[in-house]
Amino acid sequence: MQSPRFPRRSALAAFAIGVTLTGSLLAWAIPVHAETEAEREREREEERERPMPLPAAGTVLPTHKVRAIESSVINVAAIAKRDAMAKPFAIGAFTPIAILQGEETTEAEVDEPITGTPVENYTFPQAGTPAFVPSPTPSLSFIGLDDIPRVGTGSITIPPDVDGAIGPNHIMETLNNNYRFFNKTTGAVTNTISITSFWTAAGGTGHFDPKTLYDPIQNRWIAVAVSNAATTQSSILVAVSQTDDPTGTWNTFRILGDSTGVNWADFPCVGYNKNWIGINVNMFSVAANASAGAKMLLIDYAQARTGTFVATMVTGTGFCTAPAATYSSTENTLWAPTHLSSGGGTYRLDTITGTPTAPVYTVGATRSRGLTWAQPSGAILPQAAPLSGASICGATPCKLETQDAQIRTTPIFRNNSVYYSQTVGVPAGTLTHTAVQWTRVATATGNVTDGGRIEDATATATNGGKWYAYSHMAVNAAGDVVMSIGQFSSTQFPSAAYVFRAATDAAGTFRDPVVIKAGEDYYHKDFGSGRNRWGDYVKAQVDPSDDQALWVLGEYSKARVGTDDGTTGSNSSKWGTWWARISAAVT
Repeated sequence: MQSPRFPRRSALAAFAIGVTLTGSLLAWAIPVHAETEAEREREREEERERPMPLPAAGTVLPTHKVRAIESSVINVAAIAKRDAMAKPFAIGAFTPIAILQGEETTEAEVDEPITGTPVENYTFPQAGTPAFVPSPTPSLSFIGLDDIPRVGTGSITIPPDVDGAIGPNHIMETLNNNYRFFNKTTGAVTNTISITSFWTAAGGTGHFDPKTLYDPIQNRWIAVAVSNAATTQSSILVAVSQTDDPTGTWNTFRILGDSTGVNWADFPCVGYNKNWIGINVNMFSVAANASAGAKMLLIDYAQARTGTFVATMVTGTGFCTAPAATYSSTENTLWAPTHLSSGGGTYRLDTITGTPTAPVYTVGATRSRGLTWAQPSGAILPQAAPLSGASICGATPCKLETQDAQIRTTPIFRNNSVYYSQTVGVPAGTLTHTAVQWTRVATATGNVTDGGRIEDATATATNGGKWYAYSHMAVNAAGDVVMSIGQFSSTQFPSAAYVFRAATDAAGTFRDPVVIKAGEDYYHKDFGSGRNRWGDYVKAQVDPSDDQALWVLGEYSKARVGTDDGTTGSNSSKWGTWWARISAAVT
């Protein structure tokens, strides 16, 4: 089972604790060794803070063939039947698991000339101005997976990593604790299995960072995760369903993140087109948890559907380069945007071309987003005080982590455009709040053609203004868009919300937010890691049955079951998830 994780610099912190507990006499006896270790730590810190160099536009990245070290066929219905025989809640002692995250890299320095001309007609809705148009209210809304132990165990996980997908007849939600299946018409739960049960046949231990997509072109489900964090056996796991029924049979594969065992793979970003399933992972050294670049696994999609694994690894991709989910049966290019710099407001749009067995990865030009922002990081998202008890942070309740400005959810390719969203800190000079920023890029030119922000411009950490973070976009056949977002404020509890825009709405705008599930209580849970993790992502998707209705999945804070706050291993605070279906036909 995966060990509880530490805050940033976790591997080094763990090493230091180990030396303190097991080698204290040696350390006291040989002070020169302690000084040498301090010098080494400074060198590691300098290496972590050194920006990764950018490859020049037009660079074709190196590739090599990879094989799966495990392949299997699983049947979810059979797994669910087996898991149902186990007690649905805790067996044995309570076991807290804080999911490890690799060191965040410093944003790239832009040395290349910036090409392209972004649009200039952005409209940023401001707090206090008249509402544009209300977003449509949900036609269906129901609770998703919540903060329960992994089926048959006492393992509680943070963060949940909120993800799932919609198929023709089913909903599949995949979190760090369990995978749950719902009736799409009613929202009724049909099956629940643990993340471990789903991936056991594929191999690996400590499975985490699940992401799931439904491909309406090939009528297949694609699920990914990673395992064995910070070890030489770090792996990327991929599953492809054999039909459009996620409770049926899947082909699963496990691939070593690094066959040399030097680095480990973190945070998969997944997309697809008719040729490939693309999975980008951030790499970190096993020894020091220092950034070691990124790579993308490109799997021959047609062969994976038959249970045969043929794949190519591309080295030198960007941190959180995000391949798009391609809503086209003819598009040969797999598009992959990368956020580059908050201070420079830059991005690039990479391309994967070639054949399924011989892909060609070409780096895109550095382009301007048309505006700049501050890089958000750390625990900065505000929340209201506990309903009962007190926050260990004092009069101002403990804040939640916000991640960064990277593209952490799957972009969408549709209408010859790539759509993506990210969290940004604003204003650019000195961050006073966060906003969700969205972007539409024309694939023909690589330039921004539309975009904007969901923002309360007057918000601060203490005035009750709204902070927005954690987002994902979905686009239907008509060009309507929905975006799942998290909403935070010093006078409310963390809530799940969405915004909508019709294809005919003015450029740069979204309609007013709709809260699908208001937070119920204060949230603080770190399991001794020192990090009040939230997210790390949310989900939005168009309904494959009609290509019109839109779905969102968000995270909210549930009512607490106690008043303790900050005690290592405490489980009073609870997270929950919520689904909503939005009918796009509005007047």
